[in-house]
Amino acid sequence: MRIVGMDPQLYASMESRISRRTYTAPPECARLEELQRYSEELNTAADGAVRIGVWAEGADEVFGGLTNSYGMFSGVQAFAAFIGRMEGDERKAKALCGYYGEQFVLKANARGLGTCWVAGTFDKGMAKKIAGVEEGEKLVCVVPLGIVPDSFSLREKVVKGFSTARRRKPLEQLLRNPEELAAAPDWMRSALEAARIAPSAVNLQPWRFTLAPTEQALTVQAEGRAEKEPVDLGIAMAHVEIAALQAGVQGEWSEEAGAWTFRRA
Repeated sequence: MRIVGMDPQLYASMESRISRRTYTAPPECARLEELQRYSEELNTAADGAVRIGVWAEGADEVFGGLTNSYGMFSGVQAFAAFIGRMEGDERKAKALCGYYGEQFVLKANARGLGTCWVAGTFDKGMAKKIAGVEEGEKLVCVVPLGIVPDSFSLREKVVKGFSTARRRKPLEQLLRNPEELAAAPDWMRSALEAARIAPSAVNLQPWRFTLAPTEQALTVQAEGRAEKEPVDLGIAMAHVEIAALQAGVQGEWSEEAGAWTFRRA
């Protein structure tokens, strides 16, 4: 596991990005081609566990209409699909989709495109057909891509709960051992704050951290067993590592019994 093409824009995108559901124009060909190349780099880094692709055809069928998306999206003309290789630990495969998929989403945001993580409100059959999902693979999530207006549409305000969309739990509520926070090094605090603002289904933030400041390590684990939680966990893991790299700290992830530990190298 690794962050691909790390640069300060990825870090900045964690704070600036917000889900969008109204699109006014498709991405320019040059931006789509750049994202396609980036997805190929992510696929190589994932070593077959995750397949990410970008498509400019059929997006209106995947997201359009009340029956497909409950009227949540409009104007979508391109999308990305995150596909996991479901051999062995399915929860781990979904977590990796979140980990590599969030890198893609942050890169798209850094290139001026609107995005939105979507797990259920789209035409899965059409998306699978377009993405060429094969036996042993599972379409985990899709993400619309495109130019978005400066202001939020009424649909976006209603669907997202505009006034409360960015609320997050205080950091102390996300820690299993908050008494260790005072001893945490600066890079760890930065990583925790980055994970705190990571997107999750209806902002549930279904993960908790355990700190080991003297070992220069932190562990993150999903709470509960909901379908979307492994993906949300992977997204939070990407935020942890990007923030650590921004602080000049490299590390590695290790996994045991569903808990992931990031340890400074």
